[in-house]
Amino acid sequence: MEIFLTTVTSSDGKPEENEQEEWRTLRKDESVPVGSHVRIDLTTGHRAINNANRNTHKPKTSLVPVESGTDPTGGGSESDSNRRSQNEGVDDIRQRLNKIHGDDPKSANDMAVRTDIEVMNRIVEKYLELTKTTSPLSEDDEEQQVVMLKSLEYLVHQIDNAYEFVKNDGLKSVVLPSLNSTQAKVRSTSARLLGSATQSNIGAQIAALEAGAVGTLLRLIALDADLSVRTSSLFALSCLVRRFPVAQKKLVDEGGLTVLKNFYNSEAGDKLNIRVKIITFIQDLIVEKQDAEKTLLSLSKDDSRNTSSASFDEAKERLRQYNLLGLEVKLQEQQWCRQLSTLLVQQLSQHLDKILATIKTHQVNSEAGVDHDVVEKALSALIASSSLCLNDLENDTELRTVLKILYNYYSELARTDPGDDDYFATVVIPLVEEVSNKLNMKIHQHDEL
Repeated sequence: MEIFLTTVTSSDGKPEENEQEEWRTLRKDESVPVGSHVRIDLTTGHRAINNANRNTHKPKTSLVPVESGTDPTGGGSESDSNRRSQNEGVDDIRQRLNKIHGDDPKSANDMAVRTDIEVMNRIVEKYLELTKTTSPLSEDDEEQQVVMLKSLEYLVHQIDNAYEFVKNDGLKSVVLPSLNSTQAKVRSTSARLLGSATQSNIGAQIAALEAGAVGTLLRLIALDADLSVRTSSLFALSCLVRRFPVAQKKLVDEGGLTVLKNFYNSEAGDKLNIRVKIITFIQDLIVEKQDAEKTLLSLSKDDSRNTSSASFDEAKERLRQYNLLGLEVKLQEQQWCRQLSTLLVQQLSQHLDKILATIKTHQVNSEAGVDHDVVEKALSALIASSSLCLNDLENDTELRTVLKILYNYYSELARTDPGDDDYFATVVIPLVEEVSNKLNMKIHQHDEL
């Protein structure tokens, strides 16, 4: 049985004569290009992509793309290019569906939503049929399982689809059982599905919290033997708790910060990439509370009639929930500030001689060994954490030395190799200066290095 197919006929009511010639069968190990239209046979697991020119004015057979291009460790985010490609795929489907309803955009959009939901419900139905057996699944069945989870993961990026998926108990019937699968690919893909369903979707976040997803994800991050499962679970966890202090409290209460610290310090996979993801995740949690404090302060100072008592009460309650977390105290117990300082030191230590030499000779190469993205992320996290890191780090002579070196290094880069949009002068150097100011460290003495 094939699904994902929504046939849109030509103006004479007949399918295009050459539509069969536009399909190419994919090999089992071949990836689906992002934004492609894909036909999947759930009986055989065979996949085919439509090679037709999607920009033609003629309506053609429109399919739901299944490859989402998500970054499973991305703290809840995809790359902009992948997101654009994905949105273009959705727009293409919408435009073709609009042709059915002529000039009535509301009716066409309603039909598009219904079509997505019908497709999604059909996938769930087939998935449950496939997995209800107590016998071990064949290799082909497991491949079908992953394909269907990826298809659902694509569809739930749309808020309405995610709402419908959760309302129909998709988290409990599909996602949570799949997180406990014996197959790593199934666990990893279902974690990405959970992340996509809960991303910026408070209804899905509440449902996932009530279903016990926080504890399940923490267990996978802490104990799973497969790195892709751990990173996908980190992505899902970050989506689930963002801007949701009740879920963040659950994370803290269940030892989530210890789990994240252990993953941060593990030797698994790309250590640096994992550390950047965790730093960004925790920084966002810190900034959320700071934003809640700023919002309440702003409302309390606003004497105009534009500020309703309901808005003020809501902001007050939100800050109360963040205060219940005790996040700063827990981070200090986990030596969060020391982790950030150590990361900056490590970025320089392996290439310190080369960096110092190039600074002295004024022949700086931007590839001298420093990962600029890591430096930027660590500095940004230190700024966000400065109020809780001040006592721990203001007398840290090693960090002060590192900040001095970074300042001189990036000053030379800004002069000789400024980068795109003067990145070093406009982004990195101001971050170095702000960290040093917030931690009461003087770095502008022109010491002999």
